[in-house]
Formats: sequence, structure tokens, C-alpha cells
Amino acid sequence: KDIIFKSEATNILVYDDSLSAWLFQDNVISTTGDIYGANLRPSTDVIMASGNGIDFSAAANATGRTSDLLDDYEEGLYTASVLATTSGTFTLGSTEDSLAYTKIGRLCHVQGNLHITSSSSPVGDVTISLPFTGASLTDAADTLYMPIAVRGHGQSPTHYEGYFARLIAGGSVLTLYKQSSGGVMNKIVAADDLDTDFNISISLSYIAGAAV
Repeated sequence: KDIIFKSEATNILVYDDSLSAWLFQDNVISTTGDIYGANLRPSTDVIMASGNGIDFSAAANATGRTSDLLDDYEEGLYTASVLATTSGTFTLGSTEDSLAYTKIGRLCHVQGNLHITSSSSPVGDVTISLPFTGASLTDAADTLYMPIAVRGHGQSPTHYEGYFARLIAGGSVLTLYKQSSGGVMNKIVAADDLDTDFNISISLSYIAGAAV
């Protein structure tokens, strides 16, 4: 493409010759690099350099805010792993082994269904991998417990009221928990609570750190 920069007084106008269109209609770029005008309507994708984004610092802020920069967007599917932390394995079906995720800024949403089709002597806690680690924040603000569905697990659920996923600060996996009728939280232990064919359905959001 031929991009033409046309100087007009102290401003620079940007024109795409191959599209016969101004890239920033009704806007100008100042010689200091600022874009201003009525509405920003680029005719191509806006590509942000690493570490840059959309700055909302001019808007009103809540007390305690640490950033006004929206610096990331990503969406896709990732192949999840269901693991027993001590020994043994879980095998996922090839058509239900992925979870969808969308990351906007530092907030990551994950959802989907995982079908465990077989296992080999699993022992230990049950965990699910994530696309990004959890953030490490102060005052336990990084603590996450979210309800999940564990279906077809082959064990009697009559003395449990719900199943939950826990993410610890900086963690790269969700650890599965069960809650008793008395409100006591206990980790799901693979050999005691799950059989060889079951489903885990999740839909949760968390504050993310780095990619795994």
C-alpha cells in the first residue's frame, strides 16, 4: 500500500492511496503524535505496540485504581488438561478436550465442557489447566472460588451441596473442591470422588497474570 502523509500547518493527514481513502477521517495527527478530531474511523486494523493500549485516565476513577490502560485483547480455544496431582492420569475425549477463553485487559473468561473418558489409577487432588496464570494481588484480592458442574462422576452426591473450583495467587490450574451440607470445603480426591467417565462444565472469570 502507498501511505501518504500530508502536512497541513502543524498537523499531518494520513491517506491510503490504494484505498483512495483517508485512514483517519475527520481527524488529524499532530506533529507531537496525538490524534484528535471528531470520530476516529480507521479503515484498517489499529495495531498497538507491546505495552500500549487505550488510555482512560481522563475518565473518573474509583479510589484505589492502579491502571487506566486497556492493553490486551485475545480470544480462542485451548486444550485443557485434567490432572491428578500425585500419580495416575485422566484421558479426555478428543471432541471435548478444549475450553473457550476471552481475555479483555487482565480479565479472562473461560467456559466449556470437558469429558473425561477414562482414567488410570488417579491419586491426589484434581486440577484443570488454565490459559493464563492467576494474578498475584494484595489483601487476598486474588482469591477465587467459583461453582462448577461435575456430572456423571459415579459417586453419591447426597451429602454434598456443590462443587467449586479454586484458583490461588499466581496459580496456573484450578483445583476442584466439594462443599458438605455443613459448609465445609474439601478438595476432590480423584480415587475417592470420581470414576472413569465423567464431565466437568465450567464458566468463570478471573484476573489473569501471564500466559501459561
